[in-house]
Amino acid sequence: MTAKAFPPCPGGVETYSRELALAMKARGTGCLVVTQTEGPSGFRRDGRIVVYNVGGGGQFYVFIKMLLVCRALFKRRPFTLGYATTWRVAIPLLFCRSGNPIATTIHGREIFVPKGIMAFLMRSVLDRVDYIFAVSQFTLDEAHQRGIVAGDKGMRNWNGLSLSAELAAEHRSEGPGIRMFTVCRLVERKNVAAAIRSVGILKSDGKLPRDFRYDIAGTGEQMSFLKEVILSEGLTNEVNLLGRVTEAQKRTLYDRADIFMHPQVSLLGGDDVEGFGLVVAEAMAFGVPVIAGKDGGTADFVQNRVTGLVIDGRKLDDICLALERIIGDPSLRRSIGSSAKQWVQENLCWSKHADKILEHTIPTPPHN
Repeated sequence: MTAKAFPPCPGGVETYSRELALAMKARGTGCLVVTQTEGPSGFRRDGRIVVYNVGGGGQFYVFIKMLLVCRALFKRRPFTLGYATTWRVAIPLLFCRSGNPIATTIHGREIFVPKGIMAFLMRSVLDRVDYIFAVSQFTLDEAHQRGIVAGDKGMRNWNGLSLSAELAAEHRSEGPGIRMFTVCRLVERKNVAAAIRSVGILKSDGKLPRDFRYDIAGTGEQMSFLKEVILSEGLTNEVNLLGRVTEAQKRTLYDRADIFMHPQVSLLGGDDVEGFGLVVAEAMAFGVPVIAGKDGGTADFVQNRVTGLVIDGRKLDDICLALERIIGDPSLRRSIGSSAKQWVQENLCWSKHADKILEHTIPTPPHN
């Protein structure tokens, strides 16, 4: 497996790479990861996974090192499958292929944003790999409609959940008042400023309980801007920018939350878009009712008034109305939370994700 990056580096694709490698290992399939991550170059172990870190450097230099490592590994032992967690790191595998199938995952933004020569290169790579798996039906449909992926190629393969061990736990938010929660990378597409402004409007209109709190976890380029929005809305006592949190802290925040806010929008004419919405699915796994934007891959699993509330993130009135409705109706919160949790339990699992890859790329995948 080639991965653009890998934990302990934070990020969605990094988490995806590790979880997929663990799931492959759990299915009885040997998996060696070639990547760039923190720490010294060379082999190391990440739990049950063997990782080769090519080390730092510029993008082209890292590509050359990854290519040389892959070539040496392919000569040393035969591999049944070469899997790239994004299209860029499929290039070293294509240079080294010797009859083995090559597959990759498409997530969303990374295939929509490239233009010019990079778009040409990307399409060339996606034409040459044998199998393409999309993390959402939205991403696959968009890739087909834009001609990024041939119409007869690709299949949907939903992500699993990193917090799957928590799925059996009962949601325990029974304290006074209302606790809202958001965790994401603080960039414009996530539309956190609109969530804060909506909370400010409802507070000014007297439509929030006196004891309410809105916790926002994550880091990103909008951190300073969001501090200004909080100040301008008069919410310095109620809205907390927590910065980066640990996995244990995130679990606690999910567990305490009454509402999860994620009013994402698409930008750059639809190129900068939410490909899946992992944190939305995580909140659903905890039985937390979500308010999610209509744009992007969350449409695969957030069904309005069934597994969440779907809003137009560009309309503050939409966010305010959804927030007011779900705050004022505890039975609706419980119903949505229960349905959302059930959907996640039945559909989102890393073992299912790995199984689908193995079933379509290897005729008789090994199992324990």
